[in-house]
Amino acid sequence: MDANPGPVLRRRQAGIRLRQLREAAGKSLAEVAAYLDCSAAKISRIETGRLPARIPDVRNMLDLYGVPEPQRTAVLDLVRESREKGWWQAYPEIVADGFDTFIGLEDSAAQIWEYDSYLIPGLLQTREYAYAVQAHRMDLTEEVAERYIEVRMIRQAILTRRHPPEIAFVLDESALHRVEALSPVVARQQYHHLVELARLPNVTLQILAYASGIGASNGFSFVVFGFPDPADPKVVHLDSLTGPVYESKLEAVARYTLAYEGLRSIALSPEESLSFITGLLGSDR
Repeated sequence: MDANPGPVLRRRQAGIRLRQLREAAGKSLAEVAAYLDCSAAKISRIETGRLPARIPDVRNMLDLYGVPEPQRTAVLDLVRESREKGWWQAYPEIVADGFDTFIGLEDSAAQIWEYDSYLIPGLLQTREYAYAVQAHRMDLTEEVAERYIEVRMIRQAILTRRHPPEIAFVLDESALHRVEALSPVVARQQYHHLVELARLPNVTLQILAYASGIGASNGFSFVVFGFPDPADPKVVHLDSLTGPVYESKLEAVARYTLAYEGLRSIALSPEESLSFITGLLGSDR
């Protein structure tokens, strides 16, 4: 895989452009919904990138907004690109309930900032660690768990592709110690893997030690995605047992960005973090 906008980012871009055109035409969500004979909620989901836009719907919107050429063609081309299939669509049972959005954003991002208070992030997991984690999920069959792991391993290709994103991780110390509870062998493999990945030029890894305190996130894990074009707003991902939550409002993104910067400021430096992990390996480093 190589860096490209991808259908999820294109879907967000198309939604933003359609909202801008609607507002420029002075139309409300209710007016557009009445014109298309649908709900205002559907128009809102299209504009926020949560729902792929259909070409016939977009043509009707552009008619209503009085959009001339060549803007009209440019918007329709963007919508067509947003409806292309990503590699993750080959795993429909895995990417349901919003996980496709997460993978699409991750695949298109230029910067990824992640704080995890409980688990080793998916991009940093060994296959053995991933197996050990999935084994504790009672809601998955063995076959589906295997598919989850397969997707996780494919996602990790972004770390070493030709134009990789800049990725910064802050891991709570507890996430490292929980690896030991899974298996000493799994722990050693995972620690060695973290050391290798931390040495990649595009990866920054920091440990939030117990002595550093809780930090501004209050223990909540999150991911901030930034994109190549500054015009594409950052997105924050929050995970939960009932599905992912995405924040793109400027105030919310600013709050999480500030929280992440605060975590990085009190965490061990990248050099100290590397020493911390090799210390866990002991004589096996």
